[in-house]
Amino acid sequence: MNHFELEKLREASGLFNKLLGMLNDYLVRTVEPGRPGSQGEEDKILQELLPGNGRYVDFGAARPRNNSNTWAFYERGWRGLLVEPNTSFLYMLNYRRPGDKVYPVAVRNYKGQTPFHIRGEVSSVISSWTESEPHRIDVDSLAVCERTDELLAKFPEDRDECRFCSIDVEGAERELLETIDWSTFQPEVFCIEYRRYDPVKLGEDMSGEWKGLLEAQGYKEVARTALNIICKRDENATEA
Repeated sequence: MNHFELEKLREASGLFNKLLGMLNDYLVRTVEPGRPGSQGEEDKILQELLPGNGRYVDFGAARPRNNSNTWAFYERGWRGLLVEPNTSFLYMLNYRRPGDKVYPVAVRNYKGQTPFHIRGEVSSVISSWTESEPHRIDVDSLAVCERTDELLAKFPEDRDECRFCSIDVEGAERELLETIDWSTFQPEVFCIEYRRYDPVKLGEDMSGEWKGLLEAQGYKEVARTALNIICKRDENATEA
């Protein structure tokens, strides 16, 4: 085999590997293999904190069942609002969660459009958040974005009756919490991912950027897993 033939083989192999990566990403988003529920022990903790019926709001819902903090509640009969700007997940969300409302926008501290970055299985409005992901599918585009208060105003039932709020927005947690209208949105429990994304190992604790916003509203940390902090509202907290 000469040098020219070797280069052609390398090019063909690279294209083949890229196609395999794209196929894998497609299957993960459509077939959704694996175990339904939260990524870790969140399900057990949340079920104990929130007995009975209720409604939820899931920011950064992604998959309808796997790695979902709201799937176990859906199976119990809860219903709510799923907010997910990555359109790759919309078919699955609508198909698997017909009782929920699905809203395909990103959350920022302004209304309009935002840069949106997809790297493999990770997507974020924060460009630095996806830099460590192996680049199998690279998509930089624009997504429609809204403030949290304006978004929730479109779904008053879910906003007013929400008992549980899950937040997994890949670096935009502070913007989301800063734009909540706390006079109308006071879930009993928040579950928020607090680790900076890293595909190899868990990243640094990012909760210092936003935890004070919850504490100011009377929420206290009651549990922590490898990826999520769970905060419960003090029943004696003074309304903002």
